[in-house]
Parts: sequence; structure tokens; C-alpha cells
Amino acid sequence: MFDFSFMRVSLEMAELAAEKDSVPVGAVITLNGEIIAKAHNDMQSLHKSIPKAMLHAEMIVLIEASERLGVNRLDGCDIYVTLEPCQMCLGAVALMRVNRIIFGAYSYSVFRNLGPDLGGSLFENSGQNTGENIGPNIGE
Repeated sequence: MFDFSFMRVSLEMAELAAEKDSVPVGAVITLNGEIIAKAHNDMQSLHKSIPKAMLHAEMIVLIEASERLGVNRLDGCDIYVTLEPCQMCLGAVALMRVNRIIFGAYSYSVFRNLGPDLGGSLFENSGQNTGENIGPNIGE
């Protein structure tokens, strides 16, 4: 299974983000077992037309994969992310029709101030963490 090797590349991308004083999140998009694009959080990005708050690793990697493949949807692609995607990134992943989301750790920080009904992880205990489709436990 390629999941471990692709997540390792995502972790390398996260290290690059940390070196640039950005939140250390990395992402990789694959198609048929090949890396199509990789990115990290980058507040100093060359994407000048995109607001800095939107320069999450997932958003950048979706743009780069779409441009590389010359398509608007990433059917058949998988995304590997070091941290559970926020609502913005999850929405973009869904709209781009990515096949699977594989993430390394749950994220609670984005949702902690939303109150008891909305706080916590998007996936944990939501019924959406089904087998190999979505989850933090790579290879299970």
C-alpha cells in the first residue's frame, strides 16, 4: 500500500511549512499511485490573487493538481494531508471530486470556539470515518 509513502511526503512538505514559519501542514495528491502535486501551508505563496487565509496546503495542492492535469475535477485522485482538513478545505476537496481523503491527525483547534454542537473533529464520531475512505489511521 502506498499510503505510508505518500503521507511521508506530506510530512516532508509540512516541515517546509514550519521552516517558513507557517502552520506545519503538508498535502499530496496522487492519481493511480503517482504523485501529481504536493504543497504546504504557505503564507508567502506566489499565489498573489488568493487571500492569505486561504493558502492552506490543501487549497494550494488542489490548484496545482488541477493545473497539472488540465481539469476542473480531480476524479480518481486521492489527497494525503498531515492534519484533518478544515471546513473550507474539505468543501474544496468535495467540490473537486477527490476520491479519498487520508489525514494523519484529527484537528480540534479550528472548531473549539463553535460551541458544543459544532466543536471537535469533522470526522471523529460522525459516522463518516468509514474504513479506508477517510481517517487518521493509515493502513488500517
